[in-house]
Amino acid sequence: MAGGADWSLIDLIRHWPGKDDRFTLFVNKTHEGLPLLREKLPRSVEIREFTTFLELAAETLEKHPFLAFPPLRKLVLLWKLAQNYWQLKSALDGLEYGAVLLNNGGYPGALTSYTVSQIAWKRSVRKSVMIVRNYPPHPYTKSLIMRVVRHICNRTLDHIVTVSKSLRRAMVEDSGVDERLLLTIYNGIALDNKNDDSRPDGPPVAIVPGCSVGIIGTLQPRKGHRLLFQAWQSVIARFPQAKLYVVGSSKSGNKNGLKRYAEEQGISDAVVWVDFTSNMGAVYERLDVVVTPSLEYESFGRAVIEAMAFSKPVVATKVGGMPELIEDGIDGYLVEKNDPHALAERICRLLGSESTRKEMGKAGHAKYLRTFTADAMARNYYELFNGGS
Repeated sequence: MAGGADWSLIDLIRHWPGKDDRFTLFVNKTHEGLPLLREKLPRSVEIREFTTFLELAAETLEKHPFLAFPPLRKLVLLWKLAQNYWQLKSALDGLEYGAVLLNNGGYPGALTSYTVSQIAWKRSVRKSVMIVRNYPPHPYTKSLIMRVVRHICNRTLDHIVTVSKSLRRAMVEDSGVDERLLLTIYNGIALDNKNDDSRPDGPPVAIVPGCSVGIIGTLQPRKGHRLLFQAWQSVIARFPQAKLYVVGSSKSGNKNGLKRYAEEQGISDAVVWVDFTSNMGAVYERLDVVVTPSLEYESFGRAVIEAMAFSKPVVATKVGGMPELIEDGIDGYLVEKNDPHALAERICRLLGSESTRKEMGKAGHAKYLRTFTADAMARNYYELFNGGS
């Protein structure tokens, strides 16, 4: 499934201020976001596919099962790591490039990023920057792989960009990378990528105007769907006509498990399941309130800014980077995680007051225009690449 990292990269390239700059994008050939990247990126962007060393190793082990014996398996991994290095080096040596941007998810993320950073470092590329979009895992900070990754970062990278101050603090505490490498650039959102004119009607959202609430994102447990379902019992007790729109790919989590939980909570009739669509603008436009009840690992909160861009009020938990985005009581509400009663109360407060929804939506939209546009994000990255060391 395409995720926030793909959308952020699309927005960054489409709004890049250096019109004479050219991008060559290397993407894992099995990456689920590859079709989206091909669809949304300008035709001037060259997209090249590659195979990771883990995939190369898996292919070899499938053909020769006896190599799965632990000592031999380690040799296969080292062999394929070297093969992957030389394949990428050959591809990069055929290009003229002055800078490298490594678009990672969490930390350490894709190990290919560190292979590329070493290749670029040996070539004395003008600037190498890595984006980290989610928190480092606590149990692995002292493992061999984490020590190797930390060494490569400190030696080969000029900057590591985190998407929130919360994430930067976690990187300082848990990753061991040189703190001087770390800086924060917030994600920016482009509205021009949220609407698909070929599907003007969009999905069936906002059948009941004034009582449509949405949760948008993957269906992973950390996103807090079960917490919202618990809160939804209280919401429909006060607003029986309210509908909760769960927008997310069926591939992104245990959808059937969530449906069963909704049945257990007695809210199935008040929940509408909507798959991701290229016309997400139509979804946001028809919602009255957006909820992001994340429980952990929410380093930024992209859905929060998307809601603000469409002038929708947000109720979010005080998790990760979301308190950096929302001013409680001004452009949204913040509640403690794992508190379904507080979550329900804030949702009901918004459903019960159209004027409050409009005021908060207006304040959120103004904040979006000031800080969180794709143009602002692209300008910050452009200045990073073209500024000092």
